[in-house]
Amino acid sequence: MLERTLNTKLTIKDAPKPYCGKIELYPISSEIISYAKSARMAYETYLESLEARKADQEKGDRKQFEKEERLALTKRFEEDNESIDALEKEVEEKKAELSTHGQISDSLLEEATRKLDSDAKSNDLVGVKVAKAMLDILKVQCDRELKGAADKVELTVSKKKLNLISDVLKKITKKGP
Repeated sequence: MLERTLNTKLTIKDAPKPYCGKIELYPISSEIISYAKSARMAYETYLESLEARKADQEKGDRKQFEKEERLALTKRFEEDNESIDALEKEVEEKKAELSTHGQISDSLLEEATRKLDSDAKSNDLVGVKVAKAMLDILKVQCDRELKGAADKVELTVSKKKLNLISDVLKKITKKGP
């Protein structure tokens, strides 16, 4: 213990002795009251500074957390955007591929139609039925491939976009106003 603390303790213990240990008989002067007020004010100032330091630390921690969360959200958003861009490129490639496939199918369709016409003019009934079957099969197969591929890729892109939007909205609603 410090010497000052010991002296203060002794003063406090020894002060009521001349008054037979009765504290209520101890004279309270304006000097004692001013000391008590200044001690109370110093203590309140100390408590306020502790609270301010604690609030500053929490504010700093909160800001750091929000900054990290914002960075993570931005990174996720960029990754999802890149993924969406890649899927959109894939959609465009599939559409181009399907367009090429469609041109090939169109030329095969025209050829089958010509065969059908020529067989019909020559009254070759078996050739007409074969050409008609070729046309039907070609049409069904092309429609199925075109629709399936385009729908599948567009569905994937739509899901990615919805997931990205819902994630952003969840983060915003969690953070609050």
